[in-house]
Amino acid sequence: MRYAIRLILAVGVVVVLVAVAVPCVAQKSKSSAPINFSPLVENVKGGQIDWGAEMMYASGEGAMPPASQEPNRARAFLKAKEYAKMAAIANLLMLIEGTSISYSATGKDFMAQDVSLRQTIEGYVKNVNVVRTVQRKEEGETIVKVTVGTRIYGKDTPGQALLAKLSEIELTDPEPDPVKLEIKGQAPKVVEPQRMSMPTEVEESDSTSTEPSEATEPEPSSVEESKEPEPSKESEPVKETPITYAAVSQPSVKAEPHTSVIIDTLGYNVMRAMAPKIRAKNGDEVWGTFKMDPDEIQDHGTVAYARSLADAKKSPRAGSNPLILKAIGRAGGSRMCDVVLSDEDVAKLKECDQVSKPSFLATKKVIFVVDPTKAF
Repeated sequence: MRYAIRLILAVGVVVVLVAVAVPCVAQKSKSSAPINFSPLVENVKGGQIDWGAEMMYASGEGAMPPASQEPNRARAFLKAKEYAKMAAIANLLMLIEGTSISYSATGKDFMAQDVSLRQTIEGYVKNVNVVRTVQRKEEGETIVKVTVGTRIYGKDTPGQALLAKLSEIELTDPEPDPVKLEIKGQAPKVVEPQRMSMPTEVEESDSTSTEPSEATEPEPSSVEESKEPEPSKESEPVKETPITYAAVSQPSVKAEPHTSVIIDTLGYNVMRAMAPKIRAKNGDEVWGTFKMDPDEIQDHGTVAYARSLADAKKSPRAGSNPLILKAIGRAGGSRMCDVVLSDEDVAKLKECDQVSKPSFLATKKVIFVVDPTKAF
């Protein structure tokens, strides 16, 4: 009888130990699982920016103290992990400083000039989550590597603070930096861009039926001055897209309003940024300068990036009827992150946005299809 009781107790202890061990194994497996990156990962000093998933990652390493210094190996592991996390946080801060905010500014440009902004971002970074922990042996020592991650946009994130600062600067600075244009078939040139704000009721009233006729009159003269007909030819591939633009020039035709705009920039190596702009072929800003709404930044940035047209159509921003346009070049300064459209497509964009309720430009339903970062 006693033997039977002892056997039952022994089996019970084994079951308990197994039950405790299984979650531990699962937890370890989860923490060591690789990160699922999108095809749009950019390597920046300090870590990686996944523009497709809108995430930032940085890693740090720490060596476990030898048994002579710390006999408790579990405690030695925790010390190494904590040191590695601190190193990862320092690298994440470095990554944020190198992140492109606009065509002429990085995170460092803003953080160096605004002590309060830097302190705010440092506070956000200290509370990031550990997304992966792995160990490896190196010359007999155990090295612990910790990877931390944070959303680019959202409440209490670096993107929210940096975009708010950008909005403050752009809306008070009457003279934007010169922009360099790179259009296929044309030599690169530098122009002084004209800053434009988000579409408003006044701007929409300017985009009446008389605007297309006014916009088409100076077109021949601009082509004659440049003596390069290539840009007008480059807009032809747009007609080959699945979208038919016949209804765009005929508002009376019953058609579903467009829910977003997808701009195909493949072949131009358009770089990623938190706040890129859409420009006309003369460098003027068509879209991209506006007051940042903190609630909107909590959801997403100003532009979504996709690796292909098919992925762009699957984006939550695309909606059921996206307007699809083809870029004719890129523009920018230290970062060539702005997209250039032909004059014809600029007119289409404004007209389609005017009849869309709500405005897909005002609600930032904008998607850029871009080349992989390895092309840079």
